[in-house]
Amino acid sequence: MKNSYLGVYFLCLIVGLLTVKQVVAEDTVRLTSGEWAPFLSEQIADYGIASRIVTEAFSAVNIKVVYGFFPWKRSYRYALLGEDEEGKQWHGTPGWILTEKRVEDFFISGVIFQADAVFFHLKTFPFVWNDLQDLRGLTIGLPDSATYPTLENAERRGIVSVERGGSYRSVFKKLLYSDINLVPQIREVGYYYLNNHFPENERERITSFKKVIQSRLYHLLLSKRHPENEKRIEAFNNGMKIIINNGLYETIYQDLKQYEN
Repeated sequence: MKNSYLGVYFLCLIVGLLTVKQVVAEDTVRLTSGEWAPFLSEQIADYGIASRIVTEAFSAVNIKVVYGFFPWKRSYRYALLGEDEEGKQWHGTPGWILTEKRVEDFFISGVIFQADAVFFHLKTFPFVWNDLQDLRGLTIGLPDSATYPTLENAERRGIVSVERGGSYRSVFKKLLYSDINLVPQIREVGYYYLNNHFPENERERITSFKKVIQSRLYHLLLSKRHPENEKRIEAFNNGMKIIINNGLYETIYQDLKQYEN
């Protein structure tokens, strides 16, 4: 009789473990994103370098990722609310710097990647800068979705003017027309836009200054509207450790070199 009970116990234990494993394997995270190539893009392999990092980190802990691409404002809103207008669930969004508001609204991962923001300017514009005072009187162009605390602080202090609106493509157009003086952007993103959206005669007129405005740290945000996201963030952070330790992260990140100029 004792052996019979033990047999039933171990059978139940095995079934239970298999069930847990199946639930983990079938877990799916749905992430919103926008166009910010080469890090995030519906148009390139693996949806961009940052998307691949996120996908591989989740995969390392048996979680599948589904991406949905939208204009950035809508992408952020869906991630924040946890669903879109049709009631389709969205759990979060990758590739954001931290702000106080985002910390309030989202479970925040560790750093996914770090990237350097620099100023792009016309080659005919004599530009050198060492500190914010060197920017006095200049006009900086930013798209609606961009956040640069250092430059926004300089704007509040009256050092620079900031013109906001549109996409990075439209901002670079303003630069070409000399309507603005500078465009801050992650170096690889800026050159990707120029090399893929502008003819050679236009992109040859633009360069970047070597001094870094800010080294920016980007995170995965998972909405607090979904309580289970707290465990997903923990799982994701563990997955990041796995792909860093096994060398996969570095292999993916090396792909950035092709976009440096």
